[in-house]
Amino acid sequence: MIDATPIKGHDLTRKLNLGLNIVLSIAVASSLFLLAQPGKVLLKNFVKLENAEVLVLFIGMLFMVNLYRELGNIADYFLYWTKFIKNPRLSLIATSMVLGILPVKGRTIISAPIIGQIAQKNKLNKLSAALVDYLATHIVYFLLPIEGSVVVVLATFAATGLSLGKFVSYMLPGVLVLLAAVGYYSWKTTDNNSEYILEESKISFKQSSKATLPIAILMAALFVFKMYQIKYAMIAGTIIFISLSLYLLKPTKAQVQKSIRTMDKQLILTLVLIFLFSATISKMPQISILTNQWLASGAGLTLLGLISYAIGFIIGDSKGMTLAVFPIILPLVASSSHPFQIIAIIYAMLYAGYIASPAHACCHYAASYFETPYLKVWARFSLYGLAASADIIIVALIRG
Repeated sequence: MIDATPIKGHDLTRKLNLGLNIVLSIAVASSLFLLAQPGKVLLKNFVKLENAEVLVLFIGMLFMVNLYRELGNIADYFLYWTKFIKNPRLSLIATSMVLGILPVKGRTIISAPIIGQIAQKNKLNKLSAALVDYLATHIVYFLLPIEGSVVVVLATFAATGLSLGKFVSYMLPGVLVLLAAVGYYSWKTTDNNSEYILEESKISFKQSSKATLPIAILMAALFVFKMYQIKYAMIAGTIIFISLSLYLLKPTKAQVQKSIRTMDKQLILTLVLIFLFSATISKMPQISILTNQWLASGAGLTLLGLISYAIGFIIGDSKGMTLAVFPIILPLVASSSHPFQIIAIIYAMLYAGYIASPAHACCHYAASYFETPYLKVWARFSLYGLAASADIIIVALIRG
């Protein structure tokens, strides 16, 4: 059995983030020098509640992801709820989906032993088990603000009016493709005659609620923020989420201190610089004219999509790929009449490249754990990643 330790960040990604921070700093400084009223622009476009909401949420999630890692057994708390599903096929689907949204890195390898246990009891072949494990743990990149890639997108394009709800609405076609694939491999290859008894969880209802209740409150706060535009709902929800988690989970002082110490401070700086970049350079009329001309050429968006796929493929890190692309194309998106369409297309192409990347450790983990040839697993993953991305792009082009 492979040790279910979190995947460590790539050194390449950290170096790219540092380089991006330097480039963003230079760009912001240059744009402030060229603007007629830089102070007024900053007050209007940078010092605003929307930026603070996203930043507080992101810092809170960085801390909690580290805290979950320190606690170590967070999966047991979430899996409690699958014990009530007795049908083996539905149980496998539900279990894989619950594991897929765990707010920790390395979900694929953390979930592999559990998926493997259920698959073995139900005579699920190794390739199908590997596909269920991998695909289910990679749907989260289209849905939840617990992933760095999603937060980077929301932070970068907050000025365009992009919200979590709007982003998810464009990603849903891809989500449906991946859900269908998970359901297909869970359902089709399970033996009808195999006796299946879901192993009783050692976690009690009270214990499970300690982990799931704070997250439910956070999700409710995000929903309220989106539907009713209530000020400070996201900040309040994040504070309650963290406070309640600390009270219920009762981590040690050392665990809390280590969680704070290991937070990615450089990424926090990157988000602040992205907000500054959005507030300044995107307001320059010269940028708007150039980007409109480039889009009007016809080949601009196609070329950008192909480049995005290549970047996702080369970097193989979800957070790193979005940081490498989205801040740079912010002026193009901000000046477009269809900004959400461009965001959806570029994100879909980045995702397809990321899924297929040899630098993406999850594929290696899934193939190794389920003893399936890497190329065979990689080919299936890549095809489903392309199918999900193509679905997103087609719908985005129709929606505009």
